[in-house]
Amino acid sequence: MDHATGDPVDGALARLYKNGVKVDAEMTTGRGRFIFQLDNNAQYIIRVGMEGRVTKCFQVLTYGPEWEGANMVCELEVEVSLVERIPGMDLSFFDMPLGLAKFEPLTGSIVWNRAYEQGIVPKWTSVMLEYAARRDELALKP
Repeated sequence: MDHATGDPVDGALARLYKNGVKVDAEMTTGRGRFIFQLDNNAQYIIRVGMEGRVTKCFQVLTYGPEWEGANMVCELEVEVSLVERIPGMDLSFFDMPLGLAKFEPLTGSIVWNRAYEQGIVPKWTSVMLEYAARRDELALKP
């Protein structure tokens, strides 16, 4: 979604990396959606970005016993808001995963690493406050 408006973003590129190797890519639809099917026993990084916007990513781990049952699917919806790049502003913080998820095959559920998220909140808050101030500053310039 667009960070400023909250609207879905059409044409963002979602890239899927399995154990460090790019295995798939898909453009978002008019509703801002993309779909990847993940295999068991792998580490995935999903990176979402587009020209003029800062790329963001998250990690999904699928390690564990095979999930029994034919064609079993667990859906995971993640909201990724894309911010516009600001010339001269270091937004490399977004190079790291903003969330870590683990698929639990025995239960068929996704568990987010809340401790990781709580650990990055102070830096995320600081970066976003600076981002808002710089964006407002640029908007006031003639």
